[in-house]
Amino acid sequence: NKIVSNELKAGELLPSIRQVKEQIKNKIVSNELKAGELLPSIRCLAKDLRISVITTKSAYDELEREGYVETILFLICSLT
Repeated sequence: NKIVSNELKAGELLPSIRQVKEQIKNKIVSNELKAGELLPSIRCLAKDLRISVITTKSAYDELEREGYVETILFLICSLT
């Protein structure tokens, strides 16, 4: 069960940051991801998706600002 589809669409109207954020957010809202469940590390997700660590971190940061996740030890994100 992939957290984020590795089929991000280049040239889409939504940049990669928003695509990653929206995929994770949709899984949280639909209860595919549960509170306390761990997301992949920023580096692991970036590697899996073949995107930059900065892009992945930005998506996680936006999810945290919106209250969907919290960062633990700067390495792992847990759903709130």
